[in-house]
Amino acid sequence: MAYMDWTAAGAVEVTGWFTVKGDAISNTVEVKMPVTVEDAWGYKKTVDVPVTIKKN
Repeated sequence: MAYMDWTAAGAVEVTGWFTVKGDAISNTVEVKMPVTVEDAWGYKKTVDVPVTIKKN
């Protein structure tokens, strides 16, 4: 899940989305998911976010 601190100064709700593509995994996998954010002026910032995927 992704969370936002709505009490933070200057917090603004913006419509966005995640694209998730799945592959079969055996158990638990740790990956770096690239996340790109673009602001209103077109500037982009990409950061690799560590994510743990657990098989149900």
